[in-house]
Amino acid sequence: MVLRSLQIYPIWVGSTPDLSKIQNQLWFTLRLGSHPHRSLQDAWTAHEGDTFSFEVIEELKGKDNAYIRSATLKELLAK
Repeated sequence: MVLRSLQIYPIWVGSTPDLSKIQNQLWFTLRLGSHPHRSLQDAWTAHEGDTFSFEVIEELKGKDNAYIRSATLKELLAK
């Protein structure tokens, strides 16, 4: 998944075992000002949440093993 702001360049890339809930979780913690990723929280606070978008880059189906998921994600990020 990717979070982007229309106003600034940095993007934030992450992974999650449950895509159905992660966007609500991210928006909730960012609105509260309690997201653990400081640069993301600072950008959200400075540029308002309405300028951010959430995108699913790729869904890794059938990759239930956390090690395999992590290795696959590292391969994709290295490209």
